[in-house]
Amino acid sequence: MTLGRGVSKDKSKVVENSGGLTGKTAETILWFLIFCVIALFFSHSDPRDLFASLRFQPSQGISWYSTSAAVIDQNPEPDAIAEVISANSAAPINIGAAASSLGIDLKAKDLLGDVRRIEDPSGLAMQSFYEALAATARGEKGAITRILHYGDSLVVVDFVTGQARRRLQAQFGDAGHGYMLVGKPWPWYQHWDVSFRTSSSWFVDGIMKPKTRGGYYGLGAYAFDGTGPQQYINFGTSRKGVFGRRAGHFEVHYLQQPNGGSFQVLVDGVAHSTVKTAGTTRKSRVHKVTASDGPHKFRVQCVGDGKVRLFGVVLERDTPGVVYDTLGINGGRMRTLERINPQIWAEQLRLRNPHLVILNFGTNESEDVGRPLPTVENDYLRVLQTVRAAVPQASCLVMAPPDRADRGPNGLTTKPIIPKLVARQRSAALKAGCAFYDTYEAMGGHGAMARWYRTRPRLCAGDMTHPNRRGADVLGDGFFRSLVTGLVQHVGLAMREHDAATASELSVHYDPLLRFQPDRRPPLPDIPRGPM
Repeated sequence: MTLGRGVSKDKSKVVENSGGLTGKTAETILWFLIFCVIALFFSHSDPRDLFASLRFQPSQGISWYSTSAAVIDQNPEPDAIAEVISANSAAPINIGAAASSLGIDLKAKDLLGDVRRIEDPSGLAMQSFYEALAATARGEKGAITRILHYGDSLVVVDFVTGQARRRLQAQFGDAGHGYMLVGKPWPWYQHWDVSFRTSSSWFVDGIMKPKTRGGYYGLGAYAFDGTGPQQYINFGTSRKGVFGRRAGHFEVHYLQQPNGGSFQVLVDGVAHSTVKTAGTTRKSRVHKVTASDGPHKFRVQCVGDGKVRLFGVVLERDTPGVVYDTLGINGGRMRTLERINPQIWAEQLRLRNPHLVILNFGTNESEDVGRPLPTVENDYLRVLQTVRAAVPQASCLVMAPPDRADRGPNGLTTKPIIPKLVARQRSAALKAGCAFYDTYEAMGGHGAMARWYRTRPRLCAGDMTHPNRRGADVLGDGFFRSLVTGLVQHVGLAMREHDAATASELSVHYDPLLRFQPDRRPPLPDIPRGPM
């Protein structure tokens, strides 16, 4: 006889037959949790930080939340962009005319809110990007504006970047999703507004845990080796939402190398081409495929005749718009980019031909307590100089990390290292001739992350280091407004200079004529004529 379900009446033998977690299964799970706790305690000196970090879930960025970014009330100022431009212009600019020439409505909902000005004292650091974006805004043929955004864990899950991409593409046109890795270096690696599935059998090699010598990694600082059909990637246009629904051009970036194998490309399930990667030297290569503009599925698969090293794939369209490459490196620091072979990295940058390169690190540097800040600044300078040498025509922007909260005697407050690190980043950016965007101040400055943590609903994860999806959308929206502000100001200044030049040209051509006109009038007669 039994009491309840599956429990023996004999108390000396209690047997659970309901499929619950007992015996070896329960023991395995218990030991797993114990090892996780031990590992986390080794990486966190404060137990409160341990439990806070357990609440950070990078996967929350998957698009279950919303395709729109309305998250919190930010006391929107309808004329915020105009006010920022006016406050930073030595002479009046016709802001309305500049915005109108670009098809920008400054009172549109997406542009309402606070604006953090992009710092560019020279006025030249962002010029190439603004000129490209202005041509895109005017719908000029072939005017695709490409942005490369390097960063750490937030960029890995397409936070901030995903929202900025959507805003820019909604305003200026969707020219395709851009670059993404062939495989997943981390389980939480993701991109918004694109479909992709990759095999888990790739040999993954990258700058955070190098497994081979030479630094032969791709644009995204990772490479994926395969030898047979079990290594593949399926990717294509998004099947839902507003963005990423069409593509007509895609690329496969790979390494040419001695004894390299081959890979096959399929478009919508039909074999398209086979590419041999063998060559006498190691060199970056790209295989391009053109299709009709529309929804597509692509597959890249190793053939099995030798080792193939792939870097990434690209989805684009042949239409004016914005392409925003998200290049996240989990745990990355600025200096870790130097682990990429400089020749290969330069080749990869040139193949993408960007108009703007964004370098967005700092969160992990804030943990390097033993590394002097002048050394960190030199790290930034070296990498910035490498990027500028590789693509001198591109604009360059350093983006500061978000605030981080720490527990002090008076409760949560900003980690003291953050503003000091931001100051060093700004210094390096301006010395290198790059622009600077202060994310730390854009989110509220000192104590911002503590306020975001106390806000309901919260804008950051429990580790008080990573913005959650809501907070990331706030930062992405703010960055978008800052880019548009800079664009309108750039075009307004150009229009003002053009008007001044036109006035000067008119003066040169017509002033002499006007000065002599009184002498050219016919003389009056000596005797006035009588009435007719």
